[in-house]
Amino acid sequence: MAPGVRFTGIYPGQLNERRMRDALRNGMRRLARQLRQDFERTTEGWEHQVKFNEHTTVVGRLDQVGFAVDTDDPQYAWVNNGVRPHQITANRGVPMPIARYQAGTQPGRLASQAGVRAETPDYYGWDVWHPGIEARAFDQTLTDLWDGVLAARVQEIMDDMRDASDHAI
Repeated sequence: MAPGVRFTGIYPGQLNERRMRDALRNGMRRLARQLRQDFERTTEGWEHQVKFNEHTTVVGRLDQVGFAVDTDDPQYAWVNNGVRPHQITANRGVPMPIARYQAGTQPGRLASQAGVRAETPDYYGWDVWHPGIEARAFDQTLTDLWDGVLAARVQEIMDDMRDASDHAI
């Protein structure tokens, strides 16, 4: 018998768009969850609990995708965006207790801890000049952080989609 070479064709299965879409949707959810967890780090030490919402989008033939995290909490907006100095006037018929306060967050840092308020008020007053809140810019800090890792995380999702397509080798 003569030596020979045998060739066998490799034929991929039909492209499985449903599984690809599921892999993409799951990847977007994973990214949104990771981003929400990063935002939650910014309020870990707060007495006030902030609720963050995750949003994911997968539309059409996988051509419109996205994820986002947001909150409608006004206190978070004050700390994140800052507040200008302003006057506060008592409006309940009794003077306000005025105490020193040390913030538990710092601009440019994601970690947080509980703020520290003096145990007893320094004085009571009808008016107080609030010194304002320096913007913590958590959203910008997280944008800078995610700029460095987003491409790698999206590549992981693309790899998952490739594996789910039934066309991966």
